[in-house]
Amino acid sequence: ESAREQDITNTILKVTREQNKVIYFSKGHNEADIDDDQNQHGYGAAREAIKNQNYEVESINLAETRAIPDDCSALVIAGAKVALLPTEITIIEKYVDAGGKILLLTDPDVNLGLDKVLRKWKIGLENDIVVDSSGLGQLFGMGPAAPLVSAYDSHPITKDLSNTMTFFPEARSLKTVEDSTSDYTSSVLFRTSERSWGEKNLVEGSAEFNEGVDIKGPVVLGMVSTRSVSPSTDNKTKE
Repeated sequence: ESAREQDITNTILKVTREQNKVIYFSKGHNEADIDDDQNQHGYGAAREAIKNQNYEVESINLAETRAIPDDCSALVIAGAKVALLPTEITIIEKYVDAGGKILLLTDPDVNLGLDKVLRKWKIGLENDIVVDSSGLGQLFGMGPAAPLVSAYDSHPITKDLSNTMTFFPEARSLKTVEDSTSDYTSSVLFRTSERSWGEKNLVEGSAEFNEGVDIKGPVVLGMVSTRSVSPSTDNKTKE
């Protein structure tokens, strides 16, 4: 009964809003597939969760479209394995500068060619993989490269996660980058526990913390960067 009522409510919201809200997922770089409901790396569940929030979900190949549609509420780049083309990076940078929103999820040992624009957003990517020595990941069928986050910094993005524990398998750490020429402001969203570190030299699946080489925990796994565009335009948000 309640499920049917929710479906009816969602339908009413969809037909009465002024325009459709669309979340676009980039494709063309071996990103997570929003149409994959079977594979553990597929984003079919994420697609349905977003649709339940009354958004439409679409894929987009920026190399083909050469533009981000006007109905784009946010662009998601999820786990790309191949570097973006310079033309795609230019499209993304202009979109964000105009007030667009982007969520970037990037894996260890991947260079997407975004270092320059990330520096502008005052976000840096460490060349590491985050390891958690607490052993909690193993309890849930994951290895040590699945750090646990149990505390979130205060921000509208994380306001509903204050009592949540989350694992982030195969994550890399982030850092704040200073750039006096940029008017963006970056801040931390969440960190791992002190029992985690950023492993710089993962050999044959084994890892140990090396002082002066590895990044001592807690390490940053999520950041946000914002910039005011105009009084009538929302701030833009990135990882």
